[in-house]
Amino acid sequence: MAEANALPASVVFLRLADFGAKPVAEQARLKEGLEDALEAAIAPLDAARRIVLDAPEGAAVVVLDGAETALALGERLGATATGLPLAVGINHGPVRLAAPGAHGPALVGDALAASAAVAEFAQPGAMLVSRSFRDALAESAPERAEALRPSGTYTDATVRAHELFAPGGAQAGSRRRRAFVLGTLGVFGILAAGVAVRRTRHARAERSRQPALLALAVRPWGDVYVDRERRGRTPPLEQLEVPAGRHTIEVRNGDNAPLTLQVDLQPGQSMTVRHAFRRRLRPWRRRNPSRRRRSQRRHRKRRPPATPRRRARPRRRRRGTRRRRTARASTASSATCARLRAACATSSAG
Repeated sequence: MAEANALPASVVFLRLADFGAKPVAEQARLKEGLEDALEAAIAPLDAARRIVLDAPEGAAVVVLDGAETALALGERLGATATGLPLAVGINHGPVRLAAPGAHGPALVGDALAASAAVAEFAQPGAMLVSRSFRDALAESAPERAEALRPSGTYTDATVRAHELFAPGGAQAGSRRRRAFVLGTLGVFGILAAGVAVRRTRHARAERSRQPALLALAVRPWGDVYVDRERRGRTPPLEQLEVPAGRHTIEVRNGDNAPLTLQVDLQPGQSMTVRHAFRRRLRPWRRRNPSRRRRSQRRHRKRRPPATPRRRARPRRRRRGTRRRRTARASTASSATCARLRAACATSSAG
């Protein structure tokens, strides 16, 4: 009668890692999270073809629809039980209904014990299946069975060896290829980001080194000082390059009050300094304005300098001319004296 009640089934055992070492409040939280994840995972299954059992460190689900359905359930549990230290073990074997006890009917069988042992060997967040489950899966879904990769042989507390498999195979290869492609793209992305950051920093450095431009419009004139350093006189100075930052601009014009500006210049910024100083007359012009007019009249009457004289003749020639002139003058004087004597004699005789 007992052998007639045995049915082949796949058992998905769920184990919360280190459940007994945690505080009571933490255990209650983990149990509640497991119940929520289990409820969402078994929703697609027919209620008449699955049985949910409670376990000291988790739960167990007996699936009567086949090994492929049990594998899909284990994968859904791994996806929905996020944040839980959940280890999943799956085994295939006979289960049967035991005699009712103090807590009502119960299921027993080798599939339950083996699935609990497989779950003990699984790490939190991982899933392992037994050899018997893989063989049962190969009958209904050969391609899914080929995707299971060997994980090793383990021995439980009863010195029973279990040949275990883990989901992977072709999927693991595709995951590795996907990880390689993503890693390569990530490396190229990091390099591109580094180049972009380097170019951005270079552009910022270039902009920070670009000087500011000061346009000067000062009348009548002014000596320009930048941070107490003389930079020239305007006019003729019309533009001045100044490094970006805070500076003190000062324009001086003789005795006039200087123009002082505190500026904060940005790289490449243009700024115009406009100011007109008061023209001041000299003291003597303020005291005696007519003196300037007299000076102007005096300069106006001045004649241009005379042209240089011609070069004098040689001295010998000049001396000869002088002698001839003297001789002629002597001759004329003698004749004149003779005529005067004759005239005097004539007058005395009469």
